[in-house]
Amino acid sequence: MESVRVYRVLVSLLGTEQPAVWRRFVVPEDFTLHMVHTVFQMVMGWQNCHAHEFVAEVNGNRRVYGEVDDSGGVFDARVLDERRYIFGDVFEDVGDRCVYTYDFGDNWVHSVVLEEVIEDVAVEESLRCLDGEGACPPEDCGGVPGYAELLESLRDPRHPEYKDRVEWLGEDFDPFAFDCAWLNEQFSLMLSVVAGTGPVDEDMEDEDILEELNEFLASDAVSGKGMTLMMVDGFFAALAILPVIPTPGRWMSLVWDLSGDGAEPEFASDEEASRLIAVLLSYATGVAEVIQEEPDVYAPLYDELILESDEDWLIVAREWCMGFMAGAMLDERVWELTRSDADGRGVLAPIIALSGIAGESVQLNSEEVVALMESMGDTVMEIKEFWLLWRRRLAKEECTGRTVRVEKRIGRNDPCPCGSG
Repeated sequence: MESVRVYRVLVSLLGTEQPAVWRRFVVPEDFTLHMVHTVFQMVMGWQNCHAHEFVAEVNGNRRVYGEVDDSGGVFDARVLDERRYIFGDVFEDVGDRCVYTYDFGDNWVHSVVLEEVIEDVAVEESLRCLDGEGACPPEDCGGVPGYAELLESLRDPRHPEYKDRVEWLGEDFDPFAFDCAWLNEQFSLMLSVVAGTGPVDEDMEDEDILEELNEFLASDAVSGKGMTLMMVDGFFAALAILPVIPTPGRWMSLVWDLSGDGAEPEFASDEEASRLIAVLLSYATGVAEVIQEEPDVYAPLYDELILESDEDWLIVAREWCMGFMAGAMLDERVWELTRSDADGRGVLAPIIALSGIAGESVQLNSEEVVALMESMGDTVMEIKEFWLLWRRRLAKEECTGRTVRVEKRIGRNDPCPCGSG
């Protein structure tokens, strides 16, 4: 049985009390810092909407690790590419510390302490949450002072902000809540994708896996408002190029229920649930890898289909583009920035036209539909380049304390902004 070396770490969100927010977990020593960032987002409960960095003392020197852009440049010349360093590069001995900062506007600072180095841990046990306390603060609530004020208002129904805060967070928001078991289920799925193991049979052809996913999405087990396979393909294309990278916890529910109401599938068993979710994660990873690493060969799923009628072309085009638009609108800040920019509206225009969300204001004949569909790979790359500019801007603005916020929050019971209801 394969085994790995793991670190047991304690991550504490500095400044929080009553409740304090902290997590204790194990993570493989050889995870890249980019993967560790994803783990931190998941274990703490953040939504990966903002920039971040790791700061550590290594061999007596201060090191800053973070994201770089696709051209090899960096947002800040001092930043080392987190994809080129592993967690083991940060720590030397038990007791060593580093700092992980998320969202330079709200300035959520996390203390990370190496508590133990454990040898020969089975791969399937190498990423586990052990303990923790306190719910993750809401994104964009104003940092530690804003969160303290928010909690104070929630304790007093007579507080002038009480009603608005409850409407925002819901009546069931519990600042003391933390579910270690649920988190470990997500970690198990993450490990199966990273390691290429788990509930997906390695001997199965891609076509068989997609057929299985297609049959499940079309079955009575999924809400009538769930995505089709073609929507999922467009959805994952958008997620692969967003300026911010959402965790599965942010997008998974939309696959099952595009309306945002949160309807869950009726899985026949826990095994089926694990398998189908792993298939989705693998699919998302595969789409992202092709778009990022082999952009010249990327093509939407429908490129492999043989469509005979104009009606078939229109149905497939609409589904794929509706899925893409759902992904494009997942992060409200990115959507607001895109739709308020003339170039942004321009690069999205073909997808908006084919999706049908513009209603009767856009009329296309069959030849125009086919032409837009055949050039969709190039369109996706154009949007990717456009969004890369926003990724740089968002990171720079956060570094100077100017977070980008939007006026309206989309609630779970609000209509989906992509126009699907």
